[in-house]
Amino acid sequence: MGRLGGAIRRFFDLQAGSIWNDVAAEMTASAGKLVDVGCGGQPYRSLLPAGTQYVGLDIAAAGEQFGYAIPDTVYFDGGRWPEQTRDAGFVLCTEVLEHVLDPAALLAEAFAALRPGGRFLLTVPFAARWHFVPHDFWRFTPSALKHLLDGAGFHDVRVVARGNETTVACYKVMALFLPLVDRPCPVCQSTAARPFAPANVDPAALDAFAFASRKLPEYMHHALVVCADCDLLYSNPAPTRESIERAYRDAAFDASAESRDAARTYGALLRQISPRLPGRQGALDIGTGDGAFLEQLLADGFSDVAGVEPSEAPIAAAQPAVRPLIQHGPFRADRFAPASLNLVTCFQTIEHVYDPLQLCRDVFGLLRPGGALFIVCHNRRALLARAMGLRSPIYDIEHLQLFSPRSVRALLLRAGFARVQTRPVVNRYPLNYWARLFPFPGAMKERVLGWIRSSGVGSIPLAAPVGNLAAVAFK
Repeated sequence: MGRLGGAIRRFFDLQAGSIWNDVAAEMTASAGKLVDVGCGGQPYRSLLPAGTQYVGLDIAAAGEQFGYAIPDTVYFDGGRWPEQTRDAGFVLCTEVLEHVLDPAALLAEAFAALRPGGRFLLTVPFAARWHFVPHDFWRFTPSALKHLLDGAGFHDVRVVARGNETTVACYKVMALFLPLVDRPCPVCQSTAARPFAPANVDPAALDAFAFASRKLPEYMHHALVVCADCDLLYSNPAPTRESIERAYRDAAFDASAESRDAARTYGALLRQISPRLPGRQGALDIGTGDGAFLEQLLADGFSDVAGVEPSEAPIAAAQPAVRPLIQHGPFRADRFAPASLNLVTCFQTIEHVYDPLQLCRDVFGLLRPGGALFIVCHNRRALLARAMGLRSPIYDIEHLQLFSPRSVRALLLRAGFARVQTRPVVNRYPLNYWARLFPFPGAMKERVLGWIRSSGVGSIPLAAPVGNLAAVAFK
């Protein structure tokens, strides 16, 4: 990730920082050949003294299973180590042993690679969450490590704790306020996934707008993986359902103008869908915000219209005509009669829910035959999202999953829908909104937004295909 990115990660990731400090203290004395087994992105290579030969070693499946592929790494099948590793003066193995099905075999190979008098530095997690699922197999006590190392032939074995009381306390505080749980793919339930990006959440940077719609991006996200079976990108581990609902309940809201712009865009798309519906009686908008789209539904002739919104603030900002139509709280299917709706809409919401498949299955049960679920979500495979990478505002602490055309189709088909259609969305917002989303450097962003406000150009509307995806599924 580069030296700057690594330094930032070590500052916010206490575990990564403690490993770095311990490894740095040992590697300054290395000489000759150093073998870094399970080297991943080779983060410790820069610590080597001048004149040390570096051999990065990893399994051939490292790219698929762990998201690492470095050109000058020596890749092997995970069994006997290649000849390039022999006669090493130092073998380094950081946070690898828990991912190996046969730890004793790896330690025996490490011993065989060392020349007489060589040293072996091993780090493993202990009180750590299940990670790189499903390739995380063990946790080792100090007694277990000494037993394994003695059995491999090592002597003068020393096992010490990593980190300190502050590290432990910080992790416990973070676990209290940001409880996380491991989960399989929330669309297809597969556990076959490759890492996409590590977590970069700073709890101190979260404010009342962290879970608000159309906010100023913080560029923070949970650990992200990509499902190998359906192409969904999702957070794992993810916040618990209870913590998500609590966060949205108390979220702030200041996006009434933008919600009306979005409602007009989605209303134009709805007019292409409405003629195919069995009727216009019974429509539900999930994640309705301030109810701007409810106004659109009423204007288009829909009756028995309702909305569901988990946050209190946008409901308070709703127009008096639609505020009574909004139910406060998370979507619960048992609040509505089965087969009572012709249309359910869910705009920029499916990324935020804990169980998107259950939501879609519940919607299927509420629809009449021929009724439709109309979703708008971010398309992580869109050209702009790929070009911006992790600086795209779609990578956000609110988004528990991000879809592509393939994964949203898989979601809707698994929920029981028979006809699924997808298409890109051209959004229309004022210039000041687009500028808020663009990843200008911090100081520059303040200057750009200030100029836009003072010059009066911020209200100029601009339509752009920024990477949103519409999906319509019929029952």
